[in-house]
Amino acid sequence: MAENDWGLELRAFRLRKKMKQEAVAAHLGVSQAYISRLEAGVTTPTPEIESRIAQLLRTRENRPHFDHWLATVRYSNGLSVVLRYENGEAYVVEIARGYRQLAAPLSALKPGDRLGAVLGARFEPHLRKMVDLGLFDGRVQCMEGLWAVPTARMTYYFRSVNVPVRDDLGAWYVHSANEPVPSDAFAEQLKAGHYPVVIREREHAG
Repeated sequence: MAENDWGLELRAFRLRKKMKQEAVAAHLGVSQAYISRLEAGVTTPTPEIESRIAQLLRTRENRPHFDHWLATVRYSNGLSVVLRYENGEAYVVEIARGYRQLAAPLSALKPGDRLGAVLGARFEPHLRKMVDLGLFDGRVQCMEGLWAVPTARMTYYFRSVNVPVRDDLGAWYVHSANEPVPSDAFAEQLKAGHYPVVIREREHAG
């Protein structure tokens, strides 16, 4: 973990647990002033304090909510993936095990992969729409789209629902839930221009 991330994670943990700096300081065996400096990024923890912080943050009951949510994606039999966008590239953060049932390269996708390098140029227009519409910074609520990827066995056609989400530190990601569609339906919907569908404001039931 980067040095300045310890303070950010500690502050997110403290706010999530509704704890004062004094209480966290007591857990770690340091002063409240030290916690304040750490959260402000003006000091970095020693290896010993790093170890104490990691032990505090990584216990099951103290893990960030985002980590628990990622686990629901990881162990899902569906076709969903969590992406982050950085320096002009989309990276896999987590991916459902349902993809393992598909042909390569989809079956080989894993956390840390650069999506464009694995899926190739045909995915780029779909990704570009996601970026331009503001999915990776929360400017829209949702985007439904179509995308396809060829494999050695066949070409897969998908309809996707893409929603921006934030982690406990405020960083943006996109959760993409994908549904296979028949090739003729894909071509018909693409020709009709029904996609992408963009929801810019939160919809309310009723």
